[in-house]
Amino acid sequence: MRGHNLLSALVVIRNSGFRTILTILIISIGVAGLIAMQSAIVSIESNLMSQFVDLGANSIKVDDNIIQKAGKSDAPPITLDQARRCTQHFLELGFITSYHRLFTPHAQVTFSSRSTNPNISLIGGNVHYIANNGYSLACGRNFSEAECMNGIPSVILGSETADELGIGKDELTKGNIVIDNLSVNAIGICAPRGNSQNSDDRFVVLPASYLDQQYSGDRSYDIVVNVPDKISPTRIEEEIIGVFRQIRGIEAAMPNDFRVIRSEKLYSELNTLVLSLSGAALVIGLLTILASAIALMNMLLVAVGERQREIGLKKSLGARRSSIAWQFLYESVTLCLLGTFLGVVIGLTTGYFVADYLDGPFIVPIQWIGVSFVVTFFTGISAGILPGIRAARLDPIVALRTE
Repeated sequence: MRGHNLLSALVVIRNSGFRTILTILIISIGVAGLIAMQSAIVSIESNLMSQFVDLGANSIKVDDNIIQKAGKSDAPPITLDQARRCTQHFLELGFITSYHRLFTPHAQVTFSSRSTNPNISLIGGNVHYIANNGYSLACGRNFSEAECMNGIPSVILGSETADELGIGKDELTKGNIVIDNLSVNAIGICAPRGNSQNSDDRFVVLPASYLDQQYSGDRSYDIVVNVPDKISPTRIEEEIIGVFRQIRGIEAAMPNDFRVIRSEKLYSELNTLVLSLSGAALVIGLLTILASAIALMNMLLVAVGERQREIGLKKSLGARRSSIAWQFLYESVTLCLLGTFLGVVIGLTTGYFVADYLDGPFIVPIQWIGVSFVVTFFTGISAGILPGIRAARLDPIVALRTE
């Protein structure tokens, strides 16, 4: 009997045409919004958390990412000369200090007859960039001080980049590598860092002094100071501010035009941001799904009035009240699940393009897809109960008289 009710529900859904399409679209919009937002948030979280991992537990980062007051221009970028001077100061004090700049996230690398997709991060750094950003060398060597100072076109490959090009230890000296029409010499390959959610190993690193001559633009350098465990990071943070204000030529009464942030503070800020975004997305998605449930229930109530003759005929032929109620319940749940499936497809597609726009990884929020199906399943049950009860209570004689 239940199978017959389900089959009847599917026939009605197929024959409803425009109403079925409209109902599925209404439900899919709510689900698509939830999935797209959660997919984007997971992508942003992975991208931001990878930056925290880059810094290390006791590192301090200097960048130009500050919030300006309304009406003021953006902070001036940190130049290569400023980054070098700041780095040299703390290297003389015994702190491992690096600077780097992302020149483009869309570089294409060619070796022999093989080429990567144009999605390789092209990074310029100094001799301490590899160690200060959580990497180690699998083979080859690091930059020398002379290469960094004189701008020699040497390159260190991320493990994923090397694998895609088919470069191993034996191939390091067998030919030049071309990066966006720049011919460079490969000197080392990094070991995988092991972050499966984010493509942190799709990069190439060259001396910043070389890339600074080849690429235009005013993108800023980041400086990372690695603080030993026995030294207070607060004291070093204060010294960084004082030294860098002097390097930037900031007068005593003027505010900082750069940001100094400790890794533990960054981690706390990222957690707060991600939780806020995730909570807001959840509330918006659930409210949209609730509105979809109300719309679905109203449509089914209208359908009860339009199908009174059908209901009356079934009752006159011996259909029980429970069978009529179950048919409407099956219709409601089926429409919700179809809308959820369409919404998941739309949401994942949207999330993919958002992640691509933000240059972040695309991550499928499997748990939220499961939550969407569970929520809409119970939403379908809730939306189908009242119309099902109303249809089941119709008097068959009165229903058959309805035009």
